[in-house]
Amino acid sequence: MPYVFSEMSGALLGDKIVVGGGLGLSDVSTLMLTYQPNIDTWDSIPPMPVGLHHANMGAIGGELYILGGCDHRQSRQGKAPWLGSKHSFVYNPLTNKWRSLVKPIPHSTAAAGVVSFENKLYVIGGTDTNGVVLGLVQEYDPVNNTWRERAPMPTKREHLGIAVLDSLIYVAVGRESGNSNKSIKTFEAYSPTSNTWYTLPDIPTARSGVSMVAANKKIYVLGGEWPGMFDLVEVYDPTTKQWSPTSSMQRARHGFAAVTYKDTIYALGRSRKPEAFFPTSITPVLPKVKFSNLLFKKEGLFYNNQIIFNSMRRINGKKYSVPSKP
Repeated sequence: MPYVFSEMSGALLGDKIVVGGGLGLSDVSTLMLTYQPNIDTWDSIPPMPVGLHHANMGAIGGELYILGGCDHRQSRQGKAPWLGSKHSFVYNPLTNKWRSLVKPIPHSTAAAGVVSFENKLYVIGGTDTNGVVLGLVQEYDPVNNTWRERAPMPTKREHLGIAVLDSLIYVAVGRESGNSNKSIKTFEAYSPTSNTWYTLPDIPTARSGVSMVAANKKIYVLGGEWPGMFDLVEVYDPTTKQWSPTSSMQRARHGFAAVTYKDTIYALGRSRKPEAFFPTSITPVLPKVKFSNLLFKKEGLFYNNQIIFNSMRRINGKKYSVPSKP
C-alpha cells in the first residue's frame, strides 16, 4: 500500500477494492485508496468528509457507504476518542464525489460489521457513543432511504468479523465488553429472510479485530488480536459445520481489510505489503504496488494538491515523519 494504516475499513466497489480511514501517523486519516486487482494498480479517490477510524464501510448499488465510525475530534471536546458516531456518507464513483446521507444511521456505532444482502445494507453490532457494546441489527434500504431495526444479535459484540454466504449473514469473534483483553469465540448466523438468528459451533481461536470473508463456499476468518496479534486463518465449512486451520497470512495483521475478488482473498492494511491467496490452491501471492495520483512531497502526502498528512506530526509529544514513496 502507498501508506500504512491500522483500524481501517474496506469494501469491494465494482472491480476495485476501496480502503481508507483508520489511524496513520496523525490521529486519524481521511485518505481513501483503491486497489484494482485485475490491473494490479493503486489509486485514490477524494478523502472522506470526516476522518474516521473503525468506520463501518460497505458497498451497494454501485456506491460506497460509511455508516458510523470513531471520530477523533471528540477527544478535543473532552470525550473519549474510541466512541461510535452517526457520521453517514456516500461516495459515487461516477461523480467522484461524497454526499451526506439524508437519513443517517439511527444509532451511533463504530467497529461494527457491514454487509450487503438482497439490495440492503446491514450494520451489526459495534460500540455506541457511550462506549456500550451493541447487539443491534440496523437495516438500510438505499432505494427507499429507510432504516429499520431487525432481530438483535444474541451475543453483543464489537470488533467482529462478518460475511455473507448464500442466504445467511455470519458473524464471528469480537469483544463483548469493549475490553480488548477479552476476545470471544462465539459464532452466529442471521437470516434476513426469516429475521432469525442461529447459534453455530465456536471458532477454535478467540480473537477480535479480524477480517472475515466468504470464498469457495466457505467462511474465512483472518488475523486479529488479543491476546497478541495473529497471522492465523481459520475456515468454516457450512456443509460439515466444522472449523479447520488453513495456510496462515505472511504477516500478522489486525484492524485491516480483507475482500474476496474473483475467488481470490486480498488482505490489505496494517502493512505496506498487501497479500492474497487463492482458497482452492492456498497459493500466497504479493500484488505489486503501483502509484497513480497520490503525490509524495517533503511537506507531506497530497491528493489533488490537498494535503492529507503533514510531513511532521506530534503524537504524545514525539515527532513522526511521513515516509517517502517506497
